[in-house]
Amino acid sequence: MIYSNGQIPANTSQTNPWAAATHSGFISSYISSLQSVFAVTQDIGKLWHPLKGLKAKATFSFDTYAWNSFLRTKKQTTYMATGRDADGNLLTSVTNEGDDYLKYSKEAGGNRTMYMEGQLSYSRLLADAHQIDGLLLYNMRDYVDADATSAINSLPHRTQELPPVCLTVIKAGILLRETSVIMVRRTSARDINGDSSLP
Repeated sequence: MIYSNGQIPANTSQTNPWAAATHSGFISSYISSLQSVFAVTQDIGKLWHPLKGLKAKATFSFDTYAWNSFLRTKKQTTYMATGRDADGNLLTSVTNEGDDYLKYSKEAGGNRTMYMEGQLSYSRLLADAHQIDGLLLYNMRDYVDADATSAINSLPHRTQELPPVCLTVIKAGILLRETSVIMVRRTSARDINGDSSLP
């Protein structure tokens, strides 16, 4: 709704819905995302027969997410009717001072993750009676938050892990021995509470 003279009405503490919808400017937003995984597997036993059953696998992952917004906004001047003059013209007073031109600002953010994993696995049947299986796994992750609001949170969050390693020996269908080691985890840049730590 507008006055007959083209001015936009609104109280000091109010916003004119029509003006906000049609005269406040516009925002352009762009979002991009990339997710990639690259893996290589090598059967080492085929390269050297004494290592038959030994396989190696390497995995690398790179993920990124980014967004950008361009804001071109304008605040309209609003008025409140106070009466009419002798000729019947509408008299108004300014209730909210607006902008003469569109204002420009921009916002951006995102995150980036890199992940690397190395795996050695061993599986072999000896003398047609003894089955031996083993697994060694290591991974590391690097995460950067572009939306961070503090110096600590802006630091790369890095982890290194050595998950449980298992070795199983089976003879004639009977499990003889199974061993494992506990996971070793190392975190740098900041811990889960957001406190800084040595890399």
